[in-house]
Amino acid sequence: MPGRLTTSRFAHAQRGGILELIPYLRGQGSFTKRSAQIMKKAVLTTRSLLSLVLAVAFLTGCSDSVLSDTDTTAGIQDSEAESSFTKLRHSHLLRAKFLSRTKVLERYESLAASDDFVLGMSKVLERYKVLERYESYDGVVIKRRYRNAIDGFAVHIQDSLMSIEDFLSIVENDGDISWIEPDIKVNNAQPKRSNLKPGARQYLPWGVERVGAGIGSSASVDADIFVLDGGIEWTDLNESGDVDVVVSGSGNAMSAAHGTHIAGTAAAEDNSRGVVGVAPGARVHSYKVLNGAGNAKLSDVIEAVDRITAMKLAEPSRPMVVNISFGADIGTTEYNGLDEAIANSIAAGVVYVIAAGNEGIDASTVTPAHVTEAITVGAYDRYDTFASFSNFGPTVDLLAPGVDIESLSPSRRPFAPPVLMTGTSMAAPHVAGAAALYLDAKPSATPQEVLEALTAAAQPGIAAVPVNTTSLSVHVAGLLWSAVDGFTSLTNVESSVSDRLKPGKGRGKGRR
Repeated sequence: MPGRLTTSRFAHAQRGGILELIPYLRGQGSFTKRSAQIMKKAVLTTRSLLSLVLAVAFLTGCSDSVLSDTDTTAGIQDSEAESSFTKLRHSHLLRAKFLSRTKVLERYESLAASDDFVLGMSKVLERYKVLERYESYDGVVIKRRYRNAIDGFAVHIQDSLMSIEDFLSIVENDGDISWIEPDIKVNNAQPKRSNLKPGARQYLPWGVERVGAGIGSSASVDADIFVLDGGIEWTDLNESGDVDVVVSGSGNAMSAAHGTHIAGTAAAEDNSRGVVGVAPGARVHSYKVLNGAGNAKLSDVIEAVDRITAMKLAEPSRPMVVNISFGADIGTTEYNGLDEAIANSIAAGVVYVIAAGNEGIDASTVTPAHVTEAITVGAYDRYDTFASFSNFGPTVDLLAPGVDIESLSPSRRPFAPPVLMTGTSMAAPHVAGAAALYLDAKPSATPQEVLEALTAAAQPGIAAVPVNTTSLSVHVAGLLWSAVDGFTSLTNVESSVSDRLKPGKGRGKGRR
């Protein structure tokens, strides 16, 4: 006996095309000649409309399969419109068969997700009951739980037990959930690296020298720098702990090379060997969020931000700076869960310094570089020329050296040669170190005050900057601060800058 044409089956037929209604009408015994004539007319009308659409597409040269990178806004709006789920954000980054488009755009394929999500809760009094409810669903696995930077959780959907469409329907009708989005990948663009000649004496990298920092401090900087990256091989650093946040994916020396290099630029110790960082001896914390391939799930990075925020909430007076030298172009200025977590962490008092990215595009669509409250950093070379690869735009707050930057090697061998790397990943830790120096002198400063102080002390003059992009380079020697009134010159900084390269006391000569 033929099935009943219910509302849901009719809706399905509408999605599949008007021809799918024919079997149902036949089954109801109502497929008369008159019905056939009406149906034929409807089919012909549909075909005519389809032909018109195809003709327009041919003339304009626009379709999902050939959408150019410059058509991001239109592409995203079309993708969003395809979804009937109002709580689903960034649907253009979701691989899902039930969406009318057949695939995500090619430029987003490497970061798109298909069965992993991050969810944000509404303000609920008993959040554990919400989590218990979702744990009870067959096919739903809770991967992460957040309660400090954002109130939410991350899940994996086992599609053999629950379809993505059914899960999104549950979320759509749940008043305790305010939004849901794909748990996308972010990554660092693995920079080329090369080893320099080993040396037994300490010297000053050109980038550290260019920003007016380096040798001359007799005491370690009293601030905490958190490096979210692929891990750190501890050498010539004030080690303050490793936290492995990665859910899956093993690390290796290559993944640690990126994080070690960043940590060295920010805080390598002022001793008799290796290189010197901008904030020598600052306490360095390694939060491993990138796997061996240099990728991270959004949910893993949010976990790190959530833990750091909890630490700040427990110790409000603790001076904390976070360096993030990875991200992804998500094609929209709309915040995702990571962006919101960072913004909330900054509101709690944590300073975030973020690399602008290396795609040579406007950073306003790059997560988490486009977080307004963070300090976003672009790059320039040793000739004070804006780096062609660096992202740009009004989102970028400061510039810093980012081409052929010398810093620590992941090798634990004594006097291991430093490594050259290039990228905005290398520019960001110059600013993170400068922020740590400021907080050392004024630990009560808010993130906004840190940004204002760094901007006020920055030096103009970087050439070839794109339109609507700052030309200011971070500069430590120009920082004005006081633990009392905030505007007393740093004593003897300028003289130490000119004297630091003089031979003696076991310190090597800086080089350009």
